[in-house]
Amino acid sequence: MSELNLDSEAIAEIAARMDLRRPNRDALETIALALSHYYGPLQGQPPYEAVVVSATGVGKTYILAATIEYLARVEDIRNFAVITPGRTILEKTVANFSPGHPKSLLPVMDISPVVITSDNFDSAATRAAMDDPEQVKLYIFTVQSLTRPTSRQGRRTHEFREGLGEAFYEHLQRLEDLIMFADEHHCYYGSAFSSAIRDLVPKALIGLTATPHPRTPDEQIIFRYPLAAAVADGLVKTPVIVGRHDDRSDPFTQLTDGIRLLELKERVMREWCEANGLEPVRPIMLVVAQTIEDANVYAEYVRSSSFMEGRYANAVLTVHSDAPDEALKQLESVESPDSPIRIIISVGMLKEGWDVKNVYVLASMRASVSDILTEQTLGRGLRLPFGKYTGIEMLDTLEVLAHERYDELLRRTGVMNEQLRDYRTRLILQRNEDGEYRVSSQHIEVRGLTGVSSSSDSYGIDLDTRNNESFSGTDTSIDRAGSTTFGLNEQAVYGFRLEGLEERSERHQRAVEQMREMGPKPGLPPLMIPVLCTESIAIPFSLVDIVDLEPFRSLGRRLATNPDQSLRRERVRARIVEERGLRRTEIYTERAQEPVYSKVVLRPMEDLVSELVEAVLRCEVVPERPVEIEAAKRLVNAFVDGLGANAQEVLSGYLETAKAHLVETVIKVAQEQRQNPRIQEVIEWRRFAPKRIRREGSSPDRHGPFRRGQPYIGWAKSMYEQAWFDSEPERHMARILDDSPDIRFWIRLERGDLPILWGQDRTYSPDFIAVDTDNVHWVIEVKSDRDMDSPEVNDKKMAAQRWANMASLDPQGAAEWRYLLVSERTLHDAHDSWRMLRTLAGN
Repeated sequence: MSELNLDSEAIAEIAARMDLRRPNRDALETIALALSHYYGPLQGQPPYEAVVVSATGVGKTYILAATIEYLARVEDIRNFAVITPGRTILEKTVANFSPGHPKSLLPVMDISPVVITSDNFDSAATRAAMDDPEQVKLYIFTVQSLTRPTSRQGRRTHEFREGLGEAFYEHLQRLEDLIMFADEHHCYYGSAFSSAIRDLVPKALIGLTATPHPRTPDEQIIFRYPLAAAVADGLVKTPVIVGRHDDRSDPFTQLTDGIRLLELKERVMREWCEANGLEPVRPIMLVVAQTIEDANVYAEYVRSSSFMEGRYANAVLTVHSDAPDEALKQLESVESPDSPIRIIISVGMLKEGWDVKNVYVLASMRASVSDILTEQTLGRGLRLPFGKYTGIEMLDTLEVLAHERYDELLRRTGVMNEQLRDYRTRLILQRNEDGEYRVSSQHIEVRGLTGVSSSSDSYGIDLDTRNNESFSGTDTSIDRAGSTTFGLNEQAVYGFRLEGLEERSERHQRAVEQMREMGPKPGLPPLMIPVLCTESIAIPFSLVDIVDLEPFRSLGRRLATNPDQSLRRERVRARIVEERGLRRTEIYTERAQEPVYSKVVLRPMEDLVSELVEAVLRCEVVPERPVEIEAAKRLVNAFVDGLGANAQEVLSGYLETAKAHLVETVIKVAQEQRQNPRIQEVIEWRRFAPKRIRREGSSPDRHGPFRRGQPYIGWAKSMYEQAWFDSEPERHMARILDDSPDIRFWIRLERGDLPILWGQDRTYSPDFIAVDTDNVHWVIEVKSDRDMDSPEVNDKKMAAQRWANMASLDPQGAAEWRYLLVSERTLHDAHDSWRMLRTLAGN
């Protein structure tokens, strides 16, 4: 590396193939730039030391793998080492580079390094790989293996090995191209570690951490992507601090609150994954106890039958220094969909190295919120199970339960946000006025909830603390003008939120319902429903209110029974009348005995009907409204039907008589119906497509034992995938509709879907709407036999018929509406025939 050798094309290709998040790509570019600069223009001597700070959950392992890939490809490096603080992270790292492991990164890497550990370095196969100059090797060791030659692991690495012809530690010392990564770098600030690393003299020592040690020199941190930025960029879950409004702060209340939130999240997760064809992730709650004794108390309480009705008796895992190995083994599989674990109670063990994505609730017992918000605690629940935000708040947030009062948390919000204030750092190439490039460090500040980000000026830094030089030169293939930014929104904020428990639970419950929403099946024609004004109004009567047409048919039949078409002939006569001795002449008339018949001149029927309609409309009880015209025609048509075949002849001869009797009948009916609710007019027509909340436990057995509220599926013509009923007769009605060739589609109505006013400020909703192949819209009500003769059912029937009349007569409507009242007996006698059902129900 005698000159700057930054391969931007290789970085772009690796980033695309490994699908690196933007900050991870920036970290790779920063590491490549720093090494190229240090060993190029600066002519630095090993070891080059730098620290990369990346927030928990963003993907430090991807930075590690991408850097190995880049340096092996561009710089021909063949020896890499990862130092871990303990066995847990060592095993995790080995898994990341092992073929076939679920968490292996090898499928997205071009190279496949041979993994060498203290357990296998002494084998013949491993020794052969170590001697192969073309093979990329990845040595993975705990720090104890390098710093403790008196321990068993330390002796294995420091003692002479016959197969190697030297101690393994000595072998590492001889590697001139060794690049070392110190995972969880903040753990290694001791003289023994420092000495062991410097004795190895690696070409570079790159620390990886989410929380740098306070003694880390600022100039060593070449890349910094803090938690505040990760939340602002949506790369980790958004923490939500949940506090109670009351004074209850005991651990048992906190456990109950946590489970309430957890169960809501689990329901949303199940619905969302099912809708998107994904394997569900089972959310878990992590409880951080202060002592083993506390942990055991909490576990006993959660397993008891008094906690959530015993649902979690077998779903608790307790992890601490005294826990059996079986518990640690269960801990490894808590992400599995088959894992029964829903609650993990830990005592300070689940820190670095335990990386799972399904922690959704964090309860740190007896800790202040400031302690909870430390990244080592918060970080256990930050990882996103799907790698990015789902857009569903409950699946993108981590619930952090605080034992402090909500109002106290509010008061301290400013202090907490200031604590979370941080900044981002990366190296960039910046062109000066002469067109030359220099390596600079760029900072972007990320404030708390109420702050914004701001970018400071880039400035040249000293990557070699000995000579205080910064690189400048023109020999570079990189074509960039000005500094490179992170792509951070200028208004990005640290997105943690603060919310009261009740408000949070209510919003989560609403989210659950939204996730379970069920719309109408696609492909159905639109169903337009009239919105009627059904309030009691000052208008005393409306012809629309008349649903029983029999009085008008009966009137027609009476007038048509014996129409007298003869002319009355009267003779004028005189006679002498004697009273009390006095005589006087009296004039009188008598019918002539010889009848003279007059042939009726037939008038056009349309004129006769028109005059009858006008007579009805002039009736004093009929309001002057356009809708009354169509309603009057219905009454007149019923009257004419009653007159029968001689209607034209009767009306041509007795039109005035017919008018008088027709008006008299209208007035009589109006007096009988004054107490009924009034339908004033159709306000508008709306498309009927309400959302339903999908119910769990659906059954395809539509003929089996009936269960009230049970969701049934498998309908061919139902507007919705699921339908549920209040009674077996209702389900029977649905089967008839679904199986009839005369029905296009049907809907099981819910309360409020179609409110019909039937009494003083009283409404009811029918059971079904069915649309037949003639586009007749049927409003259907199913009742038990014992209720059929009740006054209430009759009043509802009359109200529904008036509603259907108004819907049918409105000029804006496009369909005929009818009402059908169906009894249990009718359903039985119809033998599953829709046509027979209509006949038996009288329609």
